[in-house]
Amino acid sequence: MSFKELVGQHKLKKRLSEEMRTPGGNTYLFAGAKGMGKKTFAEVFAQGLLCEDPGEDGPCGKCKCCIYFKENTHPDMVRIEISEKKKVISVEDLKDIVIRTVDIAPQISERKVYLINGDNLNTEGQNALLKSLEEPPAGVFFIITVTDLSALLPTILSRGITVNILPLSQEEVTSLLKEKCPDTSGDMIKVAASFSGGNPGRALVLASDDSFAQDRDHIKNLVTSLPEMSPAALLTDEASFWDLFKNDRTKLSEMISLLYLLLADLMKIKTGASEAEITNEELRFDLELFITSHKEIGMGKIEKAMRAVEDFNKAMEVNSNYDASVSSMLIKIQKEFK
Repeated sequence: MSFKELVGQHKLKKRLSEEMRTPGGNTYLFAGAKGMGKKTFAEVFAQGLLCEDPGEDGPCGKCKCCIYFKENTHPDMVRIEISEKKKVISVEDLKDIVIRTVDIAPQISERKVYLINGDNLNTEGQNALLKSLEEPPAGVFFIITVTDLSALLPTILSRGITVNILPLSQEEVTSLLKEKCPDTSGDMIKVAASFSGGNPGRALVLASDDSFAQDRDHIKNLVTSLPEMSPAALLTDEASFWDLFKNDRTKLSEMISLLYLLLADLMKIKTGASEAEITNEELRFDLELFITSHKEIGMGKIEKAMRAVEDFNKAMEVNSNYDASVSSMLIKIQKEFK
């Protein structure tokens, strides 16, 4: 695989291609949230370090080292993961796989690479690696992938070159989804890209998840029924927002994002935005009908409803009471739509 096959991250690609040819250190820390692609970039970088002729696009993909790498048979490429039965990489495994082999010369490449999942390293494991990181033999490289850099010891951080995987632009995520999800509607691709937060992994999950589309429809139906719904029904009826939130709190972020984007689309429609500017394009007819039927709901009211969602997010950041915060948000939104 080369950098040409990966979407976005242009500055990072240029930096890594230079590091492949002239490494600035022996330990690299690839950091990024789950789904951001840190493991993929780490793999390409590892292949580039072993490649006989890496270029601007990374590994050449043609030399014997690249061929062995792609076939997962390169003897100088060591991947360290946990087995399904374990929660962390044990100190004994690190001794067997790393510490006792680090001085063995590369077999077919000029370099040797250890790729380690840092999320599976506890304090004891990190301490066990320290000596190898401090005094690695020439040509030996360590690549550690980690979701949260703060989980690594300061002694590890000080010896590594940090490589942050940054969020993609919405356009880049959209391009990726069109390529990877050809059977997904353009509208759902647009929605998934909009609140993936630039995380390609999350966007791919959302775009291919049927329940995501169903949740969006539930939110739309409930928002458009708010003017006719009583306050009591809002918090107790089986079809209410509250019911959606209380049944599966793991989907809270998704529901809040769907709600906010829907309210934002109402605002855009009120201002005469084009179809291309509407995130939930497939719902435009229903949203326009709602606006037309409830002319009393002006831009100021929609803005206050959006502010209620923002206030809820702030409340969650400071660990406010969940039930009370949800109830408050829903009542505030309905007050503006009555």
